[in-house]
Amino acid sequence: GTQKLKSQNENLRKTLRNTLRWIKNSRFPVKNLSPSLPAEPPGQPSVDSKISDSECGECEKLKENNSVLVEINRKILAEYRAVKAERDVLLSKIEQDDVLVREPLIARVGQNTVPGDEKAERREKSDGLRSALKVAKERAAAMPGRLVFLLLLGLSPLGIMLVFSLTRLHSLLLAMFIMHALCMVLIPATFIVLDRGDSSVGYRTYFSGASSRPNLLVGLLSFCTVLAVGCGLYAALRCRQSTRSLPVCIPSCLKELTFYGFGLPMPALLALGFYFGIVNPVLEEFFWRVFLYRELGQRFFPVEPSVSDGVARPDSEAFLDLENNGSRLEDGSIPGDASVSEFPGQLLISTLYASYHFVLVRELLDSYTLATLALCGLVLFGRLLSYYCQHPRKFGFIAACFLHSGLDFVVDLAILWQVVEHKAFSAAAASV
Repeated sequence: GTQKLKSQNENLRKTLRNTLRWIKNSRFPVKNLSPSLPAEPPGQPSVDSKISDSECGECEKLKENNSVLVEINRKILAEYRAVKAERDVLLSKIEQDDVLVREPLIARVGQNTVPGDEKAERREKSDGLRSALKVAKERAAAMPGRLVFLLLLGLSPLGIMLVFSLTRLHSLLLAMFIMHALCMVLIPATFIVLDRGDSSVGYRTYFSGASSRPNLLVGLLSFCTVLAVGCGLYAALRCRQSTRSLPVCIPSCLKELTFYGFGLPMPALLALGFYFGIVNPVLEEFFWRVFLYRELGQRFFPVEPSVSDGVARPDSEAFLDLENNGSRLEDGSIPGDASVSEFPGQLLISTLYASYHFVLVRELLDSYTLATLALCGLVLFGRLLSYYCQHPRKFGFIAACFLHSGLDFVVDLAILWQVVEHKAFSAAAASV
């Protein structure tokens, strides 16, 4: 009995903490909810065949504690339902006013000839886009400095690549290290620390959930699939006599690599290849799919989350129901963890991610066509990585890193292929 009470108490406390964080993040108007909770229950009881007096006392404390938590939850639910009822009344009134305005117009111009389902679908898409843009505009007006800062941070990798490729510096290798250290580690970490601690809770919760559900098998399958498909495409499209008739082919980039600071001995190139294939995916996934997704996407381009996989989400009444749903809450649910609108939120973040790769491909392969194809492909790939990161039950952050790593190792192997081929050709020429 004691263990069951402790488990219920832990569930209630965890859910209540999430609920109160959600209230804080969503500015939910709940007042007068500051009762003093009893002290934390003592440690694990000793295992005896009989229950001692002290353990009975512990049971009473746990029951009292649980009752207080459930009472707090009931107050929250009461306020939640009251606000929801007011909102429903307001929406109903708006809808009635809309009907009063529309009916005279319909009488004059006639009914729309578009079939009902198709018309509803178009209106739903149009309303969703207008709603997303309206929310973005309102939040941008409320926090213009933060929005400008995050947009500039998202563009900073592109700026660094332009500076180091178009000026006399000519070192894309140095640009990569500066981008990693400054844009993807130092500035985001400083931002999170200085954000009054509000952001750090969400990040800790997210990565705690990611580590508890690593989904290694999904990650390995994703890695192997991307690696196999990428190497196959490179082998089929690399420039040689048989591919000259194709609209595009992938040329050798050894001269460009040497020019931009990658002319290193083989051991150094191999070490750099492992860094690029292992460290780079982790840093990029954190920066693009976690940090910017949360700070730029969720803050400025949110959409309401929905119930998925039978699990209560943070905006739902089921999420707040500690008594009935406390033990079923998804571990990865984070208070205020709204989804990001497909347009412009998801598209903007994926485009920022793909933008600096345009400069890399253009400079190394000397082709605007290949750079444009890489840009479009990486926008889609970035959207897929975002889907991985935001679905921790099926995929998650670690699986996204594996997927990203597969593509980076394709680049490593393509360059290694060119280096080996060049050395073999040079050796054959020398022997002749």
